[in-house]
Amino acid sequence: MASKKFTGTAYITLNGRRIGTMPGSGKLSPGGVVRTPVTIDGGVTGYTEKPQHAEIECEIAMSGDVDILDINNATDMTIMFEADSGQAYVVRNAAVTEPLKHEAEKTAAKFFGSKAEEA
Repeated sequence: MASKKFTGTAYITLNGRRIGTMPGSGKLSPGGVVRTPVTIDGGVTGYTEKPQHAEIECEIAMSGDVDILDINNATDMTIMFEADSGQAYVVRNAAVTEPLKHEAEKTAAKFFGSKAEEA
């Protein structure tokens, strides 16, 4: 029987160190291949392929041990995305898309990297 637990929280680990994230804020787009149909006068005849990177979004809880400068400057992070429903993925060669802001309570973060792999 399949598990009846649904994802409610995603846990984010950067370079082996778990960072606190706000419940329900974790999102993963695993990347892979984007296929674009090729259409001729008789209809779709095939497709082209283009690789697409992975993206991870979350809201980081701004506790005293979060160093946004370290995260902003890192360009080769390994990010583990673990859902509380059991799925786990690794995104390598990751970096932030734009610098994190130091804000009260939480800050939005978006990372990109190589295609996600099952952990």
